[in-house]
Amino acid sequence: SKFNMERYRSGHNGADSKSVCAQAHEGSNPSLSAIKETSPVYQAERGFCFGSFEQFISSCYNLTKGIISDMQKNRLTHIDLIKTIAIFFVLMYHCTLFSIDFLSDSSPIYYMHYFYRTILATCVPLFFFVNGYLLFGSKFDLRKHIFKIVKMTILTMVWAVITMCVLQVLRGEYFSIVEFLRAIWNWKEGWVNHLWFMGALICIYVIFPILKNAYDTNIRLFTYFAISCALFTIGNTFINHMGTVGANLLLGKKIVFDGFEFFNMFNPFRGIYGYTLVYFCVGGLAYRFQGELTKISIKKRNVISVLGIVVSCSALFAIGCLYSKLNGSIWDVVWNGYDTIFTLINVLCIFVLSLNWQKDSRIVRTISSNTLGIYFIHINILYPLIPYMENCVFLSNPIVNILINVLVLGVCVCICIVLRKCPFISKLVK
Repeated sequence: SKFNMERYRSGHNGADSKSVCAQAHEGSNPSLSAIKETSPVYQAERGFCFGSFEQFISSCYNLTKGIISDMQKNRLTHIDLIKTIAIFFVLMYHCTLFSIDFLSDSSPIYYMHYFYRTILATCVPLFFFVNGYLLFGSKFDLRKHIFKIVKMTILTMVWAVITMCVLQVLRGEYFSIVEFLRAIWNWKEGWVNHLWFMGALICIYVIFPILKNAYDTNIRLFTYFAISCALFTIGNTFINHMGTVGANLLLGKKIVFDGFEFFNMFNPFRGIYGYTLVYFCVGGLAYRFQGELTKISIKKRNVISVLGIVVSCSALFAIGCLYSKLNGSIWDVVWNGYDTIFTLINVLCIFVLSLNWQKDSRIVRTISSNTLGIYFIHINILYPLIPYMENCVFLSNPIVNILINVLVLGVCVCICIVLRKCPFISKLVK
């Protein structure tokens, strides 16, 4: 309705339109070649002119197809793959039905199950990495960013309420109004504590404008921040682990350093999931230096990445076994692995390997586009079912467990697709 056909006919808009339509006639842009037959003819004194209204409509339709085709070709397919891997790892972590208790039974199979879990520690870090990759690589609008923060905060609280209500009904456990509100405020474990991810992400978004400015204008300053953050968070965890290994294996002292703050009050990242900032910033650096990375031969970088994953998973596995035996209980290698140097290496290696993925798979793209909705929905499906599935011996097989999670992922995607088609409700999964 805002388009003035008469001004367009008179040539006022010719300069704006020439670049696109001329490309179609000249054949310089293959994706726009489809509009050649129906595009307007350019006249020097009048600009681009349509022979008929039907020609105008046809041209717009074909031009739109060309633009969509370009968008599909330029889609970051490797990021789609990473998001798909990440959300599947989240499901696998939240629904592990096979035993990993090698303390009760020292059979090799339980050690193998525990080793398998080490790669799952990349699930949430991959999401922070992808967020940094995409945000630092995009144009910034402060007003839109503020609205996005508000929207994400409201969305998180709404899903906290929805999840609490759904789980109360499915579990048959009910809270008073005060208990209900307290459970949400404290992010009650086993109910809504999985939403910690959204809280950490929103905190990052709050300071993102400052980081973006440094990223765009002074990359050395940005790199300094990223390295400092890594030192005080992942570095502190590494000192804990090396201190425990040294005390027990070298000195023969049963000493466990677990969560000890070596930097004490001089650590500015205490208590805020500071390590998430590391993955976020590393994602931005990966975007910036991806060109340099792709100059390395594919074979060489693939071999290095695979070896990196094997070595890092093995190291995390060894740390987990040591801490489990020292504490007398299984050390959660996923949750406790988030802020380790080993998981950081694995995230980078997965990113490098993902660069090989050039296929625009419809399945991968669909899952990638619905990761937020899947993240919110999957708990409402898994939590009520896990107590029953844990008692089924057949489901304790790792292969069957993977298939179960594939099924749950498919159900979540279907629910997201349906919700996206519903007015207003669609905003819950976008």
